Amino acid sequence: MGSCCVGFLEAGRKCQPFTNLYVAFVTEMSQCSCSPVIGRGINVVVVEETSGQTEDSQRFDTYGDPEAGVKLRDYLRAVTPGRVVLIAVKDEGSKYAADATEELQTLGTTLPTLGYRESWALIGKKGSKTSWFVEDRRPSYSYYLVKSHCGHWNSVYALGNGVTYNCKKMLGFICLLMLVATASGQGTGIVIFLLNSLCSLQCEGHSDGVFADLEDCTVYHLCHGGRDYQIRCPDGYFWNDDVHSCRLADIAQCCSGQGVCEATSYAEDVTMLAGRVQTLEADSTDVQGQVNSLSTENTALRTQLTSLQGETDNLTVENVALRTQLTSQQGQVSSLTAENAALRTQLTSLQVTAADLQDQLNNISVPVVPRTTISVKVVSAGYDDPGYLGGRGEVWVEGVQYAMNGRGYNLVVVNEVTGQMEDSVRFDTYGDPAAGVSLRDFLRGVPKGRIVLIAVHDEGSRYSGDAMVELSSLGAFSPDIAHRTSWAMISKKGSKTSWFVEDERDRYAGPTVIESEIPLSI
Repeated sequence: MGSCCVGFLEAGRKCQPFTNLYVAFVTEMSQCSCSPVIGRGINVVVVEETSGQTEDSQRFDTYGDPEAGVKLRDYLRAVTPGRVVLIAVKDEGSKYAADATEELQTLGTTLPTLGYRESWALIGKKGSKTSWFVEDRRPSYSYYLVKSHCGHWNSVYALGNGVTYNCKKMLGFICLLMLVATASGQGTGIVIFLLNSLCSLQCEGHSDGVFADLEDCTVYHLCHGGRDYQIRCPDGYFWNDDVHSCRLADIAQCCSGQGVCEATSYAEDVTMLAGRVQTLEADSTDVQGQVNSLSTENTALRTQLTSLQGETDNLTVENVALRTQLTSQQGQVSSLTAENAALRTQLTSLQVTAADLQDQLNNISVPVVPRTTISVKVVSAGYDDPGYLGGRGEVWVEGVQYAMNGRGYNLVVVNEVTGQMEDSVRFDTYGDPAAGVSLRDFLRGVPKGRIVLIAVHDEGSRYSGDAMVELSSLGAFSPDIAHRTSWAMISKKGSKTSWFVEDERDRYAGPTVIESEIPLSI
């Protein structure tokens, strides 16, 4: 089966008081694989229930991130039903965990809330609570191991602080183990490892003791009773088989982490460190030379500074000459100002003369020839009409566009005697449910005889139903238009005239353009 997984918490016989909480997840099968999760808050590992392979590993900082509880809740909701879910708290996880309480309860937890910096671990299954479900919680200043059994085990081994587990007959089962250690207060460091009694290749032929790994010099093996306990050195350290301890990587002289490390004695280590001291002293001499070089350069810079001060004095003299020139130019400006005042006086005189001429022009009578007709043009375009994307609603009277040109019905009312525009309004019969009623009431209020010009812009059919009767009274044949149809009309309130015009185009076929020469009532 090869080497087994090792959950490593803290190496060494004694250590300083813990200042951090350590969390490790370990899954063990016929071929062992580890899934470490490191991070403050609630750590989650999801394992596929059939193959036993780790699918995902996430951390939620429910101490430092106010949104972490919501993120944890949403993550657990998305986990596939049936998956094995492993949970462990590192450091502190209670502050922002409340939003995930309901989802955690679906995994089988009965703990209502977490206390500050309490350790908590859970082994469960998404969707149902199983016979192997287990969870536990400990207050600060303690550590513990939560384990879940599988198969029929018959050999029991101690695991740190009196906790025991059985692992003899594990082949063909998925056994999940979680290790949680709180790190508050004083205490001695411990090494906690997972034993698989079938994984003993490294200890074949060895008596009890510690030995180097044949392939990985960051690992060493504790052989006891024919069983192999694999232990990993801390980061940056390699196993030195001569002194039977983990040493710094460069002192251990391990070849890029491969093969058994070359053994070095403590005397050789001292010699190597002495060489480093000599190197540092040589470096110090080099630094002193650089300091001397910089001092010389500083002297040169001071010489340059003196030269620049001389140039500054020359510029000061030049500045005095420029100030003299400026005074001369200011005198010229004063002269031009006086000349400008004289010109302003002449301008005022010319303006008075122009006003007199305008009065004379106003007194000249020019006979006014009254108009007898007016020319009108109405343009309507739906939203999708080619060349008019977005729509168009224009009303032109004697070459002047008066319509509001907005979505819905655009109306312009013209006096039938003077030909003058009297009103211009718009009704959004697409976006305003009350626009049809407003259009109807407006048409009812138009005095009889007035010229009424109408253009639909973009879309006007949606809420126009309430105005159909009034539009028909103006002579319209087809006021009930379809969606985004273009429609235009030239009419007169109260009677249908010879110059009445109405036209309509389907969607995508517009625009609709109509024109008429309307005789005025004299």
